[in-house]
Amino acid sequence: MKKVFILITVLFMAVGLFACGEEPEPTVIDESPTISGLTPASIKIGETFNPLAGVTASDPEDGNLTSDIAVQGVVNNMTQGTYTLTYVVMDSAKNVTELTRTITVTVGEAPVISGAGNRSVTFGSVFNPLEGVTATDEEDGNLTAYISVTGTVNLSLIGLYDLTYTVTDSAGNVTTVVRTINVLYGAKTVVTFTSWNLGTPEQNNLLRRRIDAFNEMSNFIEIEVMEFTGDYNAFLATMAAAGTFPDVFISGNVPEHILAGYSGEITSVAEADSDWLNVPVALRDAVTYNGRIYAIPAANNFLGHFANLDLIDDSGILTDFTVPGYTYDQWIAAVEAATDSTKLDGTSTAGINHPGEFFSWLPAVLDDQVLPAQQLGILHGGVADGQFMYNSAAVKDAIAEAQLVMSNYWGFEAWSDVDPDGAEGPQLAPRIERYGSDWWASFNKGQVAFQWDGTWAVQSMATNAANAGFDVHFVGLPGGKVVSAPDYFSISRTTEDLEAAYEVAKWLTFGTDGLNKMFDIIENTVPDTAGGEVTLSVSGLPINNTQSIIDKWFVNYPVPGVKEIYEAAAEGEVEVLVEGFKYVPGYVTARWGYNTGIDALISRPNNAPGSTLSIGDLVWDAQFNKINYSEYMTAELQTLINFELLKARLALEEAMNQ
Repeated sequence: MKKVFILITVLFMAVGLFACGEEPEPTVIDESPTISGLTPASIKIGETFNPLAGVTASDPEDGNLTSDIAVQGVVNNMTQGTYTLTYVVMDSAKNVTELTRTITVTVGEAPVISGAGNRSVTFGSVFNPLEGVTATDEEDGNLTAYISVTGTVNLSLIGLYDLTYTVTDSAGNVTTVVRTINVLYGAKTVVTFTSWNLGTPEQNNLLRRRIDAFNEMSNFIEIEVMEFTGDYNAFLATMAAAGTFPDVFISGNVPEHILAGYSGEITSVAEADSDWLNVPVALRDAVTYNGRIYAIPAANNFLGHFANLDLIDDSGILTDFTVPGYTYDQWIAAVEAATDSTKLDGTSTAGINHPGEFFSWLPAVLDDQVLPAQQLGILHGGVADGQFMYNSAAVKDAIAEAQLVMSNYWGFEAWSDVDPDGAEGPQLAPRIERYGSDWWASFNKGQVAFQWDGTWAVQSMATNAANAGFDVHFVGLPGGKVVSAPDYFSISRTTEDLEAAYEVAKWLTFGTDGLNKMFDIIENTVPDTAGGEVTLSVSGLPINNTQSIIDKWFVNYPVPGVKEIYEAAAEGEVEVLVEGFKYVPGYVTARWGYNTGIDALISRPNNAPGSTLSIGDLVWDAQFNKINYSEYMTAELQTLINFELLKARLALEEAMNQ
């Protein structure tokens, strides 16, 4: 044991001596490399990812070792999740550095829908639910084309409507937006209106009440009444000059108002309206020029004969005049038979009052009686094919028939109303002797078989017949004819809204809804007559051939026969002769105003020397047997008069094409 201790001691001393004799070298430590840029990262699905991007490695001894970095692990950039990557680098001394890094793959931001806020739109307007709406996505960019919309908006019904907008991006992110569309009535379109039959606001007549009802009913249009006083045509001229012409106005002469630039064409709106065909065809055709429509019938009345059926029966006449289609010969026979002018106590009877209206209808009746090849197609007032047939046999024969009535005293106005011995003498005028001092009311007293008048007089006809105790019936005209006297609404050429103006005119004339409302007003309104309001009732004739309208119109109608003739005309069984002066260009001049150059003293001895007869004077006086019509009416005169019609027609066509 001792020997071992000695040996250890010797060795220790030897080492100590050696150390003291030479200084040892220091130990060198080789550091491990470092890796930088391994912060956690987040990428979107589908986004490209380079695990070495931004990652570096360096070593104090070896310098840049970035290229020696090794990466372990995989990042699936198409699958959401968190991935771990291990980065390893080794230096030349075999020192190894190993670090981990987390990479998160996310689905990305959902797309954004813009421009789909709540909105109000106007009733009846056009609405595109995608207008102004866009969709964008951070990853996919513009996704507007991929927006889908569910839900509908009914622009014909006010209310709230929800629309759902949806868009999906490539990552499957779905964005949904709900917007509310509020369909509202917009500001009303103002349509100005004037008419000569409005009465006063205090009278509050049926037309004014219908206007009020329309304004209450319509959510889109407001009728504004333009009041006027004085001369109607002067009023229209003033409004035209001021640039404030009414949108809808009643027209007493459609061609003249076209020429003046007042009346505009309405073909487009009328032909687009299936209800337009409910208007009687004769009234539609009257205001259609070369296929172009310029007015809307506003009112209509028949002109013809009201018959005292009791007087006719008492005369021994068996013809049933209540059935359309009786002949002229049957009618004139009744006129003759009903005449008894022998009673000088004021109770004589007559067939008619006078034949002054024969010219307006009898040429058409007589023209139908000749062979078809010889017929001229004469309509109201001796007009055929746009010309007056003044020199035709039909017109001359009609005037001869009028003269026959006068010469035979079948009309009570054939008797003179001049007192033969003056006001102080005992003798009475022949007319007063036979028909009384109120001879003008002879039909009302039951002393006349046929009275020419319009259906605007039906109420007074019924009242007078009831008071006199006879049966009155409207029988139209011989040959299955009747005269129509319409009024028209025109729409201004300068109206800003043709459709709205047409809707107003339709509602106040032939529109079914407007007419039914009129019936409702009449049935359920009690006017304040003590306060100046007028009574309410239908007048004239319907301008709508719908059977339900016809039936309502003629409920409690005061005079029989009018409905029957109206329905027969609607079926084409009675021919309607429309008065021409409101729609035929040049009619007023060619029918009444043209100066014939004939000496007026021939038929009107009290006229001033040198005065001449107009064509209206000539026709009138000839019917009263005061001048020989055939002697003065020549082919040349007829041609000159019709030249006026031609000039007017050409002027109208020019105005229509401006």
